[in-house]
Amino acid sequence: MISEYNFVKRIVKDSERKFGGITFAYRTKPNNGWNICVNNARLYMTEDFNKFCIVWHKVSKRLGISIIFCYCDASENKLVKLSEDSNLILNCY
Repeated sequence: MISEYNFVKRIVKDSERKFGGITFAYRTKPNNGWNICVNNARLYMTEDFNKFCIVWHKVSKRLGISIIFCYCDASENKLVKLSEDSNLILNCY
Protein backbone atom coordinates (compact mmCIF):
# COMPACT_ATOMS: atom_id res chain seq x y z
CA MET A 1 0.00 0.00 0.00
CA ILE A 2 1.21 3.50 -0.82
CA SER A 3 2.08 5.86 2.03
CA GLU A 4 0.10 9.09 2.50
CA TYR A 5 3.20 11.11 1.73
CA ASN A 6 3.87 9.30 -1.55
CA PHE A 7 0.21 9.47 -2.52
CA VAL A 8 0.11 13.25 -2.02
CA LYS A 9 3.46 13.65 -3.78
CA ARG A 10 2.00 11.81 -6.76
CA ILE A 11 -0.92 14.28 -6.88
CA VAL A 12 1.49 17.24 -6.72
CA LYS A 13 3.59 15.84 -9.57
CA ASP A 14 0.53 14.95 -11.65
CA SER A 15 -0.92 18.43 -11.23
CA GLU A 16 2.29 20.12 -12.35
CA ARG A 17 2.70 17.73 -15.27
CA LYS A 18 -0.85 18.31 -16.52
CA PHE A 19 -1.36 21.99 -15.75
CA GLY A 20 2.07 23.57 -15.17
CA GLY A 21 2.60 26.18 -12.50
CA ILE A 22 3.43 25.44 -8.90
CA THR A 23 1.59 22.87 -6.82
CA PHE A 24 2.52 22.14 -3.24
CA ALA A 25 0.97 20.30 -0.30
CA TYR A 26 1.04 20.59 3.46
CA ARG A 27 -0.91 19.62 6.57
CA THR A 28 -2.63 22.26 8.65
CA LYS A 29 -2.03 20.17 11.80
CA PRO A 30 -0.38 16.81 12.42
CA ASN A 31 -2.69 13.91 11.58
CA ASN A 32 -5.10 16.20 9.69
CA GLY A 33 -5.81 16.03 5.99
CA TRP A 34 -3.55 17.43 3.31
CA ASN A 35 -4.03 20.81 1.63
CA ILE A 36 -3.03 20.51 -2.01
CA CYS A 37 -2.45 24.02 -3.32
CA VAL A 38 -2.14 25.44 -6.80
CA ASN A 39 -0.81 28.96 -7.27
CA ASN A 40 -2.96 29.81 -10.29
CA ALA A 41 -6.48 31.10 -9.54
CA ARG A 42 -7.61 30.82 -13.17
CA LEU A 43 -6.51 27.19 -13.32
CA TYR A 44 -8.28 26.47 -10.03
CA MET A 45 -11.58 27.64 -11.56
CA THR A 46 -11.39 25.54 -14.76
CA GLU A 47 -13.54 22.53 -15.54
CA ASP A 48 -10.44 20.46 -16.35
CA PHE A 49 -8.96 21.10 -12.92
CA ASN A 50 -12.32 20.34 -11.29
CA LYS A 51 -12.39 16.95 -13.04
CA PHE A 52 -8.80 16.32 -11.94
CA CYS A 53 -9.81 17.04 -8.31
CA ILE A 54 -12.85 14.75 -8.49
CA VAL A 55 -10.73 11.83 -9.70
CA TRP A 56 -8.14 12.29 -6.94
CA HIS A 57 -10.85 12.74 -4.29
CA LYS A 58 -12.36 9.38 -5.27
CA VAL A 59 -8.98 7.66 -5.01
CA SER A 60 -8.15 9.35 -1.69
CA LYS A 61 -11.51 8.36 -0.22
CA ARG A 62 -10.89 4.74 -1.19
CA LEU A 63 -7.47 4.90 0.54
CA GLY A 64 -8.80 6.74 3.61
CA ILE A 65 -6.60 9.80 2.99
CA SER A 66 -8.12 13.25 3.50
CA ILE A 67 -7.23 15.86 0.86
CA ILE A 68 -8.45 19.36 0.06
CA PHE A 69 -7.63 21.21 -3.14
CA CYS A 70 -7.23 24.97 -2.83
CA TYR A 71 -5.74 28.06 -4.40
CA CYS A 72 -2.81 29.41 -2.36
CA ASP A 73 -0.10 31.94 -3.02
CA ALA A 74 3.22 30.13 -3.28
CA SER A 75 5.20 32.90 -1.60
CA GLU A 76 8.80 32.14 -0.76
CA ASN A 77 8.26 32.94 2.93
CA LYS A 78 5.33 30.52 3.22
CA LEU A 79 7.21 27.72 1.45
CA VAL A 80 10.35 28.26 3.55
CA LYS A 81 8.31 28.14 6.78
CA LEU A 82 6.54 24.93 5.72
CA SER A 83 9.87 23.40 4.70
CA GLU A 84 11.51 24.34 8.00
CA ASP A 85 8.64 22.63 9.80
CA SER A 86 9.13 19.51 7.60
CA ASN A 87 5.58 20.02 6.42
CA LEU A 88 5.97 20.59 2.67
CA ILE A 89 5.62 18.46 -0.41
CA LEU A 90 6.96 20.35 -3.39
CA ASN A 91 7.88 18.81 -6.72
CA CYS A 92 11.53 19.66 -7.26
CA TYR A 93 12.51 18.22 -10.63
